[in-house]
Amino acid sequence: MPVKVYYAGERRPTKASFERPDVGTHRDSAAALRESARFLLVMPKDLVSSSYVEAGYALALGIPSVYYHQSDIHLPFMLRQAAQYSPDFPRCKEYEYQPIDDIVRDIEESGTSLFD
Repeated sequence: MPVKVYYAGERRPTKASFERPDVGTHRDSAAALRESARFLLVMPKDLVSSSYVEAGYALALGIPSVYYHQSDIHLPFMLRQAAQYSPDFPRCKEYEYQPIDDIVRDIEESGTSLFD
């Protein structure tokens, strides 16, 4: 299964080199999400992160999503099993993980069916 990973910071060597949020969102995040067939979120620790906004945007675009997080992290209410709240939401799953190897194993074993 070919996988393309998007991370805006990959091209930004320092935090100061990031674009203003309005420019970066339009040029990077929104475009990447519109081109995506699936959305995978990995939250390794409790962060104040725009990743939650990206997850919400993926839901709005109808992109099947999987969220991995550590057991001590509580995802925002509407992201937890979001598909159960409205038939308008796409498939959405939430999993706790311990080592990152759990995620790698899931992807290797399930491939794209992880998102079904």
